[in-house]
Amino acid sequence: MDRGLAETLCLHIRNRESANNLARPDREGMPSAQEAPADPLMENVLASLLPAVERISGTRLHPTYSFVRVYRRGDRLIRHRDRISCEVSVSVNLGGDSEEAWPLWVAGACGERAARLGPGDGLLYRGHDCEHWREPFEGSDWTQLFLHYVDQEGPYAHMAFDGRERLSTGRNED
Repeated sequence: MDRGLAETLCLHIRNRESANNLARPDREGMPSAQEAPADPLMENVLASLLPAVERISGTRLHPTYSFVRVYRRGDRLIRHRDRISCEVSVSVNLGGDSEEAWPLWVAGACGERAARLGPGDGLLYRGHDCEHWREPFEGSDWTQLFLHYVDQEGPYAHMAFDGRERLSTGRNED
């Protein structure tokens, strides 16, 4: 993703945060994190990146859902696998205040590897198949965008739009 776009998306989330318009996840290891599920702007990113994610994954995909999380000092991501609507996942660093890139660890067929993503960088991985985690965050804040897809021909194709009628793009919505 273009770094300028990442900065714009990060600013959008910071504005939502300033307006107290983010949710607090009830998750172990994230006492101060906040998140925005299905933000219309992020849902548009989910849809617009579909062709690139299909090209990289070599798979025809349905988008399922997006969300953004803002992590704070001490937050961590417990080692886990995602639910079935995260067959193909992309994790994008939108920016933050940290002296070093905060590693996202993924365990796959080649062992455990750490991805250190700069603003605008993304990692594509099999969220449902591969365990992934993050150690406690040592910076001030970190904003991460998560984009999820399923194989159109796979066993989870029925999870297109994560069980919703459509994405929450802000277009043609009631």
